[in-house]
Amino acid sequence: MVESDFLEQGGSQSARRLLEREPELSAIFVGNDQMAAGALRTLRDADLRVPEDISIVGYDDVLLARYLFPALTTVRQPLRAMGRAAAEAALGILEPTGKEVRRRFAPELIVRQSVASFAT
Repeated sequence: MVESDFLEQGGSQSARRLLEREPELSAIFVGNDQMAAGALRTLRDADLRVPEDISIVGYDDVLLARYLFPALTTVRQPLRAMGRAAAEAALGILEPTGKEVRRRFAPELIVRQSVASFAT
């Protein structure tokens, strides 16, 4: 694990550090799709082919993800449902019921071309 900012530059620097530590690394999961774009650039600069040599997965499923090359496998969050729940919780503060409200949201893996298939 490598910490960095959540920008392209952070993804690029993190990928570089990971490759220095683990040259035989087979996959990278990054904190967001913007970081994944930077990591992809670093992997290409290192003459690594995605997904043949190394797989990469992002998080957020922003519009950019489907236009990267290769198209980025990513995790999509149910943002609309999360926003609605946040608004309902905020409104609930105005009229408290005394009940604790917990919500769970299921992310969805959006498989594109940046991961290698594998046998189970």
